[in-house]
Amino acid sequence: KFAPEKNRYHLFVAYACPWAHRTLMVRALKGLEDVISVTFVHPTWQKTKPGVADDMHSGWVFGDPASKDLVNTIGLGGPFPAAYPDNEPDP
Repeated sequence: KFAPEKNRYHLFVAYACPWAHRTLMVRALKGLEDVISVTFVHPTWQKTKPGVADDMHSGWVFGDPASKDLVNTIGLGGPFPAAYPDNEPDP
């Protein structure tokens, strides 16, 4: 019903998101790289409107390569706490 055609669909994905990663795999497996364009969001979790004091929404933000590096302002890179906070990284 909605056949893929150039400029009809666009994906906004973060490499850190498993669901977004799956969309990239399907796009590649179906040979749609030239048909469906992609924008990659920075895998940093922040307030989406940092200048608005009463904004309670958080989410992935768009990075700007020309600006300073983004850092996580909430949690450990996402909305979910660490599964086991005392984990040590593998050596």
